[in-house]
Amino acid sequence: MKNYFSIAMFKEEFKKAKWFSPLLFLVLFIIFNNGEMLSTIKLSDSSGFSASYGIKNFISLSWVQSLKLIFIYIIGCTILMNNKIKYLRSEDFKDDKRISYLITEGVFLITAITISFIGNFLIKLAAYGINKRIFYDTAHIGVSYLLKFLIFHLILIILMVSISLFLNSLFGKKISVIIMPILVIYSYFLIFGTGYYLINESHIKTRSFIKWVEEATIYKVFNMINSDFRLALQDNKMQMSIMLFMLCGAVLIFLLSLISYRYMKPERLDRYFMYVGVEAVVMGIIFFTCSLYLSLFTALIMILRSENADIIWAWKYSYRFIFIYTGLAAAVRLTYVFIANRYWEVLMGSKLKKRNQDNNLNI
Repeated sequence: MKNYFSIAMFKEEFKKAKWFSPLLFLVLFIIFNNGEMLSTIKLSDSSGFSASYGIKNFISLSWVQSLKLIFIYIIGCTILMNNKIKYLRSEDFKDDKRISYLITEGVFLITAITISFIGNFLIKLAAYGINKRIFYDTAHIGVSYLLKFLIFHLILIILMVSISLFLNSLFGKKISVIIMPILVIYSYFLIFGTGYYLINESHIKTRSFIKWVEEATIYKVFNMINSDFRLALQDNKMQMSIMLFMLCGAVLIFLLSLISYRYMKPERLDRYFMYVGVEAVVMGIIFFTCSLYLSLFTALIMILRSENADIIWAWKYSYRFIFIYTGLAAAVRLTYVFIANRYWEVLMGSKLKKRNQDNNLNI
């Protein structure tokens, strides 16, 4: 266990829980306990109190609340990992020893967040005990609903900690860990949520693909939000399947984090991206999204400035401008990377080294 868990690091990191856990407890209290629940705690009359009402206002969270919770967990983990650079640059956590850092940091993050969550869960449990007659006898809401609520959120905490650890292995600076994934998700919703209506009708295959992705992902997400989909109101088989899927996802992402931390180069920690591939994908999506807006704006100007221009004509040209603007953005980005990293010195150094080697061979 000594090789995979650092007791000294855990004790040092756990000092942050003194201020973080109480603060997170207050934030979670606002999310978990709305006005309806506070009124539910001091119930004196059971009229109109049904199982659906009790579950929605006391036990489960809506999709919007769950998204807020996920966002808060990612921010919280990122704040707690403010010593990431210090640890990963030390000799104690070099190469294979980074597994010890990853496991220790993961256990600490789960512990700090779980403390805050358990505090809120105990409030719910106490309120349930006070009003057990109404919850159990009238609405038939047993303790099993609270236990499933507990298990689900513990698994969610493990999943979000795994995702946060993985994001911190892809992005260097803390701000990029939070901002970049949001921009990627926003770009995804923009491209596949509006792309079908923006791309010219002559591109049938592209439009069909975007429409298929929209119906398979975006449409279902919005449908669950609009219909107030609650996991606690679904059958036990679906609840167990979703929780098992989340747990498997957490394990898979944690294994990816192990690989990522093992081959991480500590000198890149000060950058926004620690891997060139991640930078290319993220910046590519952002460039394409910005080009989409810019091309539509260009088409609008063309319509306003030209009397002969119509919407169909401008639409065709806007589609072409998307790739033009994306290419220009990529060219500017590559130029910046070339200058910022002073690659010409590397090239000149290689040529000079080769010339010296040739001269030595001639001599």
